[in-house]
Amino acid sequence: MVHHGWGAGGDPALAGGIGVKAGPCIRSATIEAIIAGIEEGLLVEDVLGIGQGNIIGGDFSNNLSLAFKIEGGQIVGRVKDVSIAGNVYQDLRHVAALSRETAWVQSGPLAPYVLLPELNVVTKAG
Repeated sequence: MVHHGWGAGGDPALAGGIGVKAGPCIRSATIEAIIAGIEEGLLVEDVLGIGQGNIIGGDFSNNLSLAFKIEGGQIVGRVKDVSIAGNVYQDLRHVAALSRETAWVQSGPLAPYVLLPELNVVTKAG
């Protein structure tokens, strides 16, 4: 899963005037290269609201307002009725890559796209 930062719709502890960039232990690549390396996943552009969770414990659950399905390294379409959930402290231990591109996320940090290979994705059966 590739997620564009953590802004007001993510963990409030990470919002504010914070900048994020790759360190020596995390792969840095263009967003196109990151997407090309994903067999199946999501590109999350925006979440709805502030979500549900336990801020102190790091648990979160957010409905997605804008996300795209990735298959075989290609964006194949937009997804609907999808949520993501996890624990921010655990998930940030498993960051696989950060994009070289950055953007201001809502009113939050200047952030790259973050590749999280293991994140819970929930959708309605259809």
